[in-house]
Amino acid sequence: GVNPGWVHHEWPFYNDWRTRRVTTRGVAEYPYTYGERLKNQLPIVVDKLKEDITTRQAGIVCWKDEYHDNRFVPCTYQFHFQEINNELAMTTTMRSQDAAKGWVLDSFIYCHLACMVANELKLKAAPYTVFQHNFHAYQDDWPKLNRVIERPWVTRGNTKQFDIGGLPNANEK
Repeated sequence: GVNPGWVHHEWPFYNDWRTRRVTTRGVAEYPYTYGERLKNQLPIVVDKLKEDITTRQAGIVCWKDEYHDNRFVPCTYQFHFQEINNELAMTTTMRSQDAAKGWVLDSFIYCHLACMVANELKLKAAPYTVFQHNFHAYQDDWPKLNRVIERPWVTRGNTKQFDIGGLPNANEK
């Protein structure tokens, strides 16, 4: 697929990830993007839930059989949606997640996905659940993560907020 977002320009890893295929617009492609996995399955999931809010079959799978032969495979295996106590619960299963870069971005977008589906169903979104089989940090990111651990809360105005300074796109040195 085409570059899935701005952040991929900032991580040299993704230049290696892109294939040497070139689109008709002259853009090198990635072997997959989550948008490609979601776009066809999400409407089916919403329709299943609208038809039967108690269904246990509302899931999106991000994996394809041919990925077993690829060097780069999706970190996210699946999303499962289920109504529990009149709220929409979404559970995500992840093969692997980068604590410094992926976690922040994935948490935001996946919570947003849960809220979008809940809104479509006129339900409140339940707390988001994620299972990570491998949660890791690369050594180059350890100083950034140590800053978060050492000083996780900052005061902004009259509120205390969790400080993600040092993580993607933060201006803190």
